[in-house]
Amino acid sequence: MKPTIFRRDLHAYRTGTIGRAVEERTGTPLAVGIFLVLAVVGLGLLFLGFVIGIAL
Repeated sequence: MKPTIFRRDLHAYRTGTIGRAVEERTGTPLAVGIFLVLAVVGLGLLFLGFVIGIAL
């Protein structure tokens, strides 16, 4: 895929278009989904830290 095509595709999405599409499809705003993913990853890392700490 050429970079020019990729750049044109990015310009096709105006600011907020992707967020609105996600919101329509899932019923939750994009920011909430990102926050939930980050929260789950954070908890997972915290749990791993505890496990490694106990093992050591």
